[in-house]
Amino acid sequence: FYPTGRINNIDVMYGFMLGNKQVDLVGCTNRSDQSIDLFQLNPTDGTLSDIAAGTLKIDTNAVKDVYGFCFYQSKRVKKSYLFVSGKNGTVQQFELVRTPDNKIDLKLARQIAFDSQTEGMVADEDFGVLYVGEEDKGIWKMLAEPDGGNRRTLLNTSGEDNPNIAYDVEGLTLYKINGSGGYLLASSQGNFSYAVFERGVENRYLGSFKITDSETVDGVEETDGIDAVSAPLGKNYPKGLFVAQDGFNFKNGQLQRQNFKLTSWEKIERLIEGWEQ
Repeated sequence: FYPTGRINNIDVMYGFMLGNKQVDLVGCTNRSDQSIDLFQLNPTDGTLSDIAAGTLKIDTNAVKDVYGFCFYQSKRVKKSYLFVSGKNGTVQQFELVRTPDNKIDLKLARQIAFDSQTEGMVADEDFGVLYVGEEDKGIWKMLAEPDGGNRRTLLNTSGEDNPNIAYDVEGLTLYKINGSGGYLLASSQGNFSYAVFERGVENRYLGSFKITDSETVDGVEETDGIDAVSAPLGKNYPKGLFVAQDGFNFKNGQLQRQNFKLTSWEKIERLIEGWEQ
C-alpha cells in the first residue's frame, strides 16, 4: 500500500527507455492534488519507487478534476506518452521526457475537447489509436499520435442506441491476441454489464455479459474500472483473466468494502464464441 492520495485510473507501461536501460512504469491520476503520479516498478518484488520529476500538476483551468488515465508508446515516432481526462470532457496528451537525473517530466503535446465528462481510456499501440469513454454518449476512437488532431469517430452501438448498454460508459480495456486480434471491452455501469467489441478497424459490437453470483463469491455491480490480461497466469487462468471493480460487494447478505472480482478469460471466450456462431 502506498498512501499517495485519492488515486483514480491506473495504467502500466513496459520497456520505457530511461537513459540506456529499460524500466517498467506505473502511472495514475491523483485527485488529492490534481496531478499525475509516476512510479518505477521493481520487476523482482513488485515494489514501486517515485520516478516523477517533482509533483506533476495538471492545469485545472483546462482539466477539471483529473479522472481517466492511460499510457501510449508510439511505434511511429518511438516516443512515450500519457493521456489524462477530466470531468469537464477535456483530454490532454503529454510526452514523457527524461530529465538529466533520470527522472520523468511531462511535456504537453495535445489537448482534445469532448462535450461532456470523460473517464475510461485505453490506447492500442499496434493500431495507433486511442479509445475514450464519454460517459453519457459512448466510446470514441481517434488517432493516438500527438499530431492526430480532434478528428474522432463514435463507435457504432457503443451508446444507449444499443439496448444492452446503459449509461455511464466507464472503464475500457483491451484483450490482445497475436498483435492484431482480440477485443475492446467496456463497462456499462447503468446495467452492471460489460460490452465486447472487436479490436481493430471496424470495432464491431459482439455482445454483452454480466458477472453473477457463484456459490462462494457474489456477482459484480456498478463497475468503474476494468482490465484484461491475455498472458497465461497459471492453471486457474490459462488464457488470462478479466478484472472488474465491484461497486456493491456482499458477503452473506451483508454489504462489505468494495473489491475486485477476477474472471477466467476461458469463460468469457466461450460466450464470445457462442455470439460469433
